[in-house]
Amino acid sequence: MEMFEKEQVISGVAFFDGNIDGKQLNSGTLFILQELDSSKGTAKGQRTVEKKCDSAEIVKRIQHLEFPLRCKVTYEERVSKGSERMVVVDCVPIGSARMPDPVKKVA
Repeated sequence: MEMFEKEQVISGVAFFDGNIDGKQLNSGTLFILQELDSSKGTAKGQRTVEKKCDSAEIVKRIQHLEFPLRCKVTYEERVSKGSERMVVVDCVPIGSARMPDPVKKVA
C-alpha cells in the first residue's frame, strides 16, 4: 500500500456512523475542489469531487470548522485483485480557504 499527502481545499463533508438493516456502517466523504484540465482549452476552473474516507472519524474531527478549509489530506492506495482505489486515511486542517471580500472602489 502506497501513501501520499496533498494540500487540498475541502468545500464540505458528510458521514454516516450507524446501523442499516442490521449492518454496521462507518463511512465518511470529503468534497474536495480540484482544478480542471485546461490544457486543451475546453475546460477552466474547478469542480468538486468526492473522496471516500477510511472512517467517519476523519470527518467528525473537522466538521465543526468553517468551510472551505485548506487541509493536508493523506491518501492510501488500496489494490486488490480486481480493483484499485484511493482512500483518505487522514485530514489535518491548516487554514481557511475563504476568499477575502472584494475591495470596494472609492469614488
